[in-house]
Amino acid sequence: MRNVVKPVFQPIVDARSGAVSHYEALARTNDGGNGHVQLLQLGEQYGFIHLIDLTVIGKVIRLLRDRPGVRVAVNVSVLTIENADNELLALVFQNMDIASQLIFEITETAEIRTMERIHRFVSAVRLLGAKVAIDDFGDGFFTVAQVREIQPDYLKLCGDLVARLCKSGEILPLRELARSFGGELIAEHVDSEEKLCRLRDLSVGLVQGFHVGRILTGLPSAVVGGDYKILSPLIAS
Repeated sequence: MRNVVKPVFQPIVDARSGAVSHYEALARTNDGGNGHVQLLQLGEQYGFIHLIDLTVIGKVIRLLRDRPGVRVAVNVSVLTIENADNELLALVFQNMDIASQLIFEITETAEIRTMERIHRFVSAVRLLGAKVAIDDFGDGFFTVAQVREIQPDYLKLCGDLVARLCKSGEILPLRELARSFGGELIAEHVDSEEKLCRLRDLSVGLVQGFHVGRILTGLPSAVVGGDYKILSPLIAS
């Protein structure tokens, strides 16, 4: 799997200042095409998603060793936590000196079968200073009750939910949900200035999308800030 997948990086930024909070590592296939979509689907269907997750996390950890102060969110499937948690936690504990630079985004593409394992994983990585996010909320299996139980540091709102909230303005329940456990909202798929301005009005603190930061093939050596620029939705060279 090491020769098949690699991470690329997209910044997650402050909705008002444009300063980078952290980067998300996204799995891509080495052929440079869209094969990662099918590969991730097959990984969950046939039980090898943990190989993809562990490979990407391992590569991110190696990059972070030369980048103090840079934080990266890495995706981890519910299936990986439930079926390969020993391997996953061993990798994290073997690199505990940089665990505080990691944010584990638990993906919503599979239903939680064993909440005890999720709690074990979350407690263990937090013990080392890592943070936890729930990815794509509103487009998967996680319920509000499960969010309250996990109490993520970041609650990432899926693109469809963000679009609906921008039209309806009914953000208060989600904002209060996150605040009830000290979490922070991240709006995904921010692809226009109109959407960005609306999210500012709704007091969403962090945003991600091609309008505020394009996908990078390499991880920057430092966290940078600055004004927003409308960026092309193409992978940077």
